[in-house]
This record gives sequence, C-alpha cells and structure tokens, in this order.
Amino acid sequence: MLLAPAVTPWMTTLAGVGANNPGIRLVRYDRNTGDLTDVSQYYSDLALANQEGSPLWGQEYSLRETFNLPDASTASLQDLLDSFSDESSDNFQKYYRYNSVGYDLSACDGSCKVAQLCAIKEVDYEKYGECINAVGSGANNAWVKALFSIVVPLAVAVFSLVA
Repeated sequence: MLLAPAVTPWMTTLAGVGANNPGIRLVRYDRNTGDLTDVSQYYSDLALANQEGSPLWGQEYSLRETFNLPDASTASLQDLLDSFSDESSDNFQKYYRYNSVGYDLSACDGSCKVAQLCAIKEVDYEKYGECINAVGSGANNAWVKALFSIVVPLAVAVFSLVA
C-alpha cells in the first residue's frame, strides 16, 4: 500500500499500469521505538511545470491527516485497507488518486478496484492472479454485489410465483 512513487515517471502501454507525476515520500518515525508515525508525499504536477517552465514541488498528502489515522502502524494501515471495501467511505478513491501522484483523477471502480485491492493484498504474482479470479476474495466486492443484484430479485420473483 505504501509503494513509493517514481521521481522519474514514465508512460507505458502495459495493461493496468498507468503514469504518474514525480513524487517523493518523507517518512516520520519515533526515534526510540522505530515505529512509523506518519508518511507525507510531495509531488510536482508535470502539466503545471510545463506551463510554468519549471517544476513546483508541494505536499500532496499526509497519511495521518488525509485518512484520519492515529499513526502509520500496521494496525492503522490494516484499518485503512479494510475501509477501502466500505462503499460509504471515500478512502479508496483518495488512495487511488494519490497512487498516481495526482496524475490520474478518474474514478476507479469495478475491475479497476478489484485489481488495486488484489495488488495491495497479494504481492506474489500467482496469488494476485488467484485474488483477481476469486469470487469472494473480499477484493471482489463489486462483482459480488452485482451478482446479488441479479440473483436476489430473480429468487424473489420465482418464490412469489410458487407461493
């Protein structure tokens, strides 16, 4: 979930891989315990840099402030990941926007969201593929909801005919 962005971004034609603005991360930690306390991302908007004639760097986000986390511990990151499946939360869309360092501002849902969640949850390529193809993977909530939106009304209709 906290893969660092590239300082030298590139465009690609690889499926599912997008471009990003250049970015760097500042990681804050407790010097006594080594525990992560926050991660801030800084970036330069390439479109704006081209208009202005030079790159302008600024803070894009702070993990704690943006996602309302107490710290950057593994427990907090797990809570954040869990919130990505909550349709009432905008955390996943914020994550997606920051993942491309503000380059891709489009919404990510359906298969895009499944691919992103599987990539976060599974770093092994084979397990990633299994996650993508798993119906009840937890990453595939959009697919399951779509299936239920068809099956449940159909079952209700069938049972009402029988009764």
